[in-house]
Amino acid sequence: MNTDYLPQSPHGLLDWLTTQEQEMTQALADTIGAPESERTEFLAAVGAFKATVRPLVEMLEMVKRLKATLPDVKKAQLPIIRAFINRCQTHPGCGPGIIKQLEWDPINHNLNLDDARPRLRAEVQRGSVRIMVKRPGFEAVNVYVRLRGAPGWTLLAERKCKFPYYDTRPLTIPGTPEVREYMAIGVVNDEETGQPSEVQEVVFAG
Repeated sequence: MNTDYLPQSPHGLLDWLTTQEQEMTQALADTIGAPESERTEFLAAVGAFKATVRPLVEMLEMVKRLKATLPDVKKAQLPIIRAFINRCQTHPGCGPGIIKQLEWDPINHNLNLDDARPRLRAEVQRGSVRIMVKRPGFEAVNVYVRLRGAPGWTLLAERKCKFPYYDTRPLTIPGTPEVREYMAIGVVNDEETGQPSEVQEVVFAG
């Protein structure tokens, strides 16, 4: 089992970094044989690390508070939203194109998402790859890419619900065409779920 003195959670990491700042006095550094220059460098690294972790912890706390208020806001506002949409959908001018544009299509919440998978299509265009994804039952999708033969996938687009998406990254080696592979997986409640799409392969020349 891998072990480490660094906590894995952002909250725990922030507390640990604070302990380093507070406890690593010059007297303690002398006791453990750390020169003043090394202690100074250590505390500078701790401070830089903490400066990144602290805003993350604050953001997580804000998200926690907002999630706690969500049920009450949803209860108060959703009936108004639903009433408006239901009325508009009965109007003759509200055709399928507008319903799709506004994402008023019904979602099948009874769909077994464990077995569901997005459908991805990739098409080379001048200077980019155009990506279309259909996401039956999913709130959004994550799109991944890799070069053919690469050991792992790289996240290209996170929690996308509107398509097309354009991969405008340049060639890895300028002037050398490359085979890119694309794959999508569904997202529900900010978590990946279901089965990955079939891998789509294109030859991109820039």
